[in-house]
Amino acid sequence: QFSDNSVDPTIKEQQANALMNQGKLQESEAIYTELIIAGTRNHIVYGNLAVIYLMQGRHEKSIPLLNKSLELKPNNSDAHINLGNALQAQGDLNAAIASYKKALEINPNYPEAHNNLGSALYQQDNLTAAIAAYNTAIKLKPNLPKTHNNLGLALQERGDINAAIASFNKAIELNPNFTDAHFNLGNALKEQGDLSAAIDSFNTALHLKPNFPDAHFNLGNALKEKGDLTAAIDSSNTALHLKPNFPDAHINLGNALQEKGDLTAVIATCNKALELIPNFPEAHFNLGNALKEQGDLSAAIDSFNTALHLKPN
Repeated sequence: QFSDNSVDPTIKEQQANALMNQGKLQESEAIYTELIIAGTRNHIVYGNLAVIYLMQGRHEKSIPLLNKSLELKPNNSDAHINLGNALQAQGDLNAAIASYKKALEINPNYPEAHNNLGSALYQQDNLTAAIAAYNTAIKLKPNLPKTHNNLGLALQERGDINAAIASFNKAIELNPNFTDAHFNLGNALKEQGDLSAAIDSFNTALHLKPNFPDAHFNLGNALKEKGDLTAAIDSSNTALHLKPNFPDAHINLGNALQEKGDLTAVIATCNKALELIPNFPEAHFNLGNALKEQGDLSAAIDSFNTALHLKPN
């Protein structure tokens, strides 16, 4: 219905914008594509089609469109941020950082740009600069839950666990249904040694998102440390049901089973982990322990030697 070239391009642009705002991305994409083929010089058309591709995870298709949009309007900070997002998704962190910094040259008071810059710097393990970027974003816009969550991750990695917990709690205060913040808080509390509070946080994350294998896995770890082996085994099994190719969960399940004395099951879980990652030193080591307890010393020695070969220290 949009192939009539007699229709004013401005009307087509308005139609495409309206469809995009309604979430009708396929219809919107068709009109924007037609306008580009017709030779539009409107930077918004290129930028919006790029955003549709970004929403669909088609990052490589968005980059040339964003470059064209910026060629037509170089000082568009949103296009620089979107280009940074696309480049970051592709793993080109240096180029992404350059795009975010360009957006901030144009608009220094852009919290989203500071947040995304922090995220790219965090991925580069530049924790000090990442923390500074997140703090700037928060200063400009204090009620951004994702930035408080991101700041918490950077602070935890830097070893400032109390500040990390405060950041995760702030993210949750702003958005009580923020699953990842509850999960990250659980990890920080477990690192701090507060197993009961960590278990509560993992359970809250799982209440919000029951099919979250990593939360089941980490809950299992905390339960095992607390001595609740039956519940730890249940959590590890749930993690593996949701994500069968999860080598660490096989190992954790094996550890809990070993404490319960179920050596046959331990050997089975170690072998499953080794099917997924043949050069997994912990799996060879744990297998050796189980075989030794079973009295199969020759096979145990082989497993220990393999573990030492893979991880000499």
